[in-house]
Amino acid sequence: MLSLSAEMEAAIVAACREHQVQHGRRRAGYVVVNQYFVQYGEPAVLAHSVKMRLFLASSEPRPDKPRIPQLIHRFDNGQGTAYVVLEHVKLAKSPADLDKRIAAVVTWLSGLQIPPGHKLGPLGGGLIRHAFFDGQEAPLPFESVEALERYVEKGRTKLYKHGQGVDPISLRDERLLCTQADLDKSHFGVDEAGRTVLMGLRSISFVPETFVRHTLVNAKLATLADCLGLSGESDMKAMAAIAHVLGMTADPSLGLDNQGKTAKRDDGYCFRPCLELSVDLLFISSIGNT
Repeated sequence: MLSLSAEMEAAIVAACREHQVQHGRRRAGYVVVNQYFVQYGEPAVLAHSVKMRLFLASSEPRPDKPRIPQLIHRFDNGQGTAYVVLEHVKLAKSPADLDKRIAAVVTWLSGLQIPPGHKLGPLGGGLIRHAFFDGQEAPLPFESVEALERYVEKGRTKLYKHGQGVDPISLRDERLLCTQADLDKSHFGVDEAGRTVLMGLRSISFVPETFVRHTLVNAKLATLADCLGLSGESDMKAMAAIAHVLGMTADPSLGLDNQGKTAKRDDGYCFRPCLELSVDLLFISSIGNT
């Protein structure tokens, strides 16, 4: 990384504050300052994306490896806001083959080896960003695949008749794959040299195959899911139904902790969600007809 002058840091802080006034306080925001692309927000949130950026950038060079905007500098203002300074990549007009390029990036990501000791989600921990969850972000920093599986199972029991007729979803024996869970085209581009550029790294994490397939099916890339040999095809309707429930419940955590077990209140009593919702199995059937 490079070292920026105190004057440049001050200019970045001022630009981010102005952007924050105009657009409201967020956990993370983005602004262009001179020749830099700057991310600002909560230190813990940005720390995860920095770790992922360094991991992706240091991966083995291959012809299909996309360009990862370089990390230039990072600093903290000491008042709860961190700043991550990246190179500002000049993008060309989106090409006609952008969808094909996106599929190639997903394939490349899925082939990356999970770092030793990492169990689930963003590198360094944190909340998984994925459309399965309410607000596209997990309510808890699940500490393992088993914890995530227990959460999904709890969601299944919120279906009509406590999920009778819907098989439990098993995740613990699946591969953990690196994936971009938000395949919006704004997270992909092409630089002036014609190389694919990967952005939106906050949405990249290691998740079970079923979650990767869920992303691809929603993005109308089901064929790619089959090409990658992903499991979980038979669980897609159930995943969609559970996701629907999560979007309606008053307690997205479903009363669980980050181990996927019943959360305890300080007084020792088990926490119970304040609202019980169920979804008719007809909803599951309707998904297959859309």
